[in-house]
Amino acid sequence: MPLRFKCSEINVAFKETAHVWFDRSIRVFTKVVPEEHTGSVEAALEYVGVPSNMTIEEARSVIQTALAEKAQDLAEELAMDAKSVDIEWELDEEQE
Repeated sequence: MPLRFKCSEINVAFKETAHVWFDRSIRVFTKVVPEEHTGSVEAALEYVGVPSNMTIEEARSVIQTALAEKAQDLAEELAMDAKSVDIEWELDEEQE
């Protein structure tokens, strides 16, 4: 999936309003690691490689941090969506 859809209306509808698609890619070492390579540190490391100025352990640490931050961001987005659904349910119940 693209980081942004070419059509701004689709971008807003799918990513910002409906949250049908959550971007699960990460940016590491100036590269965007696509979702299919973010299942593990090793998969992401294999995709981006080890920069010449780092050891493999340092590279793994950087990738692990990026994956953990992305997981936290996604969890927060889902929690916000769940909270907005709860609010909508409460409003519906009050109107009945």
